[in-house]
Amino acid sequence: MRSFITMSHCCIHSLFDHRRSLCDGSRLCRARVSLSEAWAQLRVSLYALYLYLLQSGPVKYFLQGSGQVLPQM
Repeated sequence: MRSFITMSHCCIHSLFDHRRSLCDGSRLCRARVSLSEAWAQLRVSLYALYLYLLQSGPVKYFLQGSGQVLPQM
């Protein structure tokens, strides 16, 4: 699972690095692309945290006790 998250971070960085290179040189364009990259990286990190919490003991026990179906990893 960790390798998938690492690959996702690297792909996001590469994509936004290319988008930055397409900017016309204005600071606003570069700032907008950098902010979009940071948001995308944060979403991947939050998803990784979510998956970790689903696999951890107390959360897994709590969800199983409530009758919810856990996603298979």
